[in-house]
Amino acid sequence: MNKSIIVGKNISELSTICIENKFPKFHGEQLYKWLYQKSVNDITKMSNIPDSLKIIINKKYKLNPLKIEKKLKSKNEDTIKYLFKTNDHKLIESVSMIDSGRHTLCISSQIGCSVDCDFCATGKMGIIRNLNCGEIIQQLISISA
Repeated sequence: MNKSIIVGKNISELSTICIENKFPKFHGEQLYKWLYQKSVNDITKMSNIPDSLKIIINKKYKLNPLKIEKKLKSKNEDTIKYLFKTNDHKLIESVSMIDSGRHTLCISSQIGCSVDCDFCATGKMGIIRNLNCGEIIQQLISISA
């Protein structure tokens, strides 16, 4: 069974998931707040979601389309590089940089690259595929958590 991914869904889509599973619409709003306002992507930490809905989400849906494989911090910890693995076992990178009180995120939107720079291994791969909305958003959630 191929599970539908929750991260990346908007409030209406999350509410529809709840209704389809015989739960009130407002639980979709609660899921939305946990994911996008509180940056929580672990269903067990969502305290106002009923246990019975948590069980259904774990059984029928996939909350996280990415897994953090590696997290590398610079010596001064102002830069953190994340290596994520997608559900189809492809690797992508994201970088969080803080400089002069300014926080910059560099996130991936594709697996691979079509530029083919001589110095870059990713460019040698070519473009494999675009990331879906959930994969892009989860990079932000994981970095801000």
